[in-house]
Amino acid sequence: MTEDKIFTYSPSDFAFTANCHHCFYNKYVNKIENKGGFPAVFSLLDVEQKKYFENLNNKDISKDLPNGTINKEIGGKYIKSVELKDLKKRPFKISGKADLILNLTETKSYGVIDFKTTKIDEKKADVYFYQLEAYALILENAEKKDYHLNPVTHLGLLMMQPDVITKHNKKYIYQNFKLGWMGIKRDTDKFMKYITGLQDILFLDEAPPPENCGCELYKKAFFK
Repeated sequence: MTEDKIFTYSPSDFAFTANCHHCFYNKYVNKIENKGGFPAVFSLLDVEQKKYFENLNNKDISKDLPNGTINKEIGGKYIKSVELKDLKKRPFKISGKADLILNLTETKSYGVIDFKTTKIDEKKADVYFYQLEAYALILENAEKKDYHLNPVTHLGLLMMQPDVITKHNKKYIYQNFKLGWMGIKRDTDKFMKYITGLQDILFLDEAPPPENCGCELYKKAFFK
């Protein structure tokens, strides 16, 4: 029974899958997931971006960040939270891997940065707020004490937008990327209202209809 389950959420689902309650329900309750459609090149870009920025310091990412260094000890590791409670006292956990974790030595706190290869747009703050807040909550409530970092005071998006190609040869092509930084304010109360609404969906007897959903996989599976 759904009532007996403790769901463990992936932060990335808050930016994508959760936008369709039908897909979200099927992934977490019925274990049906559309894993296709995400180009592998973005994973390759992500790896190279992390390799570069993890050897810099906070001010190289943004002058708005407090002084400090990149945390290499737990950066890049999958971390699971302890059991948390939504506003209706229902348990849940969160598990994920942040792109960069910052040691903010100036303020004796921590930060979480997420990389996005995307068009630079201020609206991205609304799209990715829940994902970043989830990473912060994982660190502040880590299941393993060695991964516990508290408080997390700074969240941010580092956006990389493809720009002009400058040259090429037989092996390589050289392309510039525009760099955009966006700090995101923490709001745990807002996140808890959001997760409570999502859990309301998962505790329904069946999946909501796929209205305005482009996932043809689910439509074919449930509405033949």
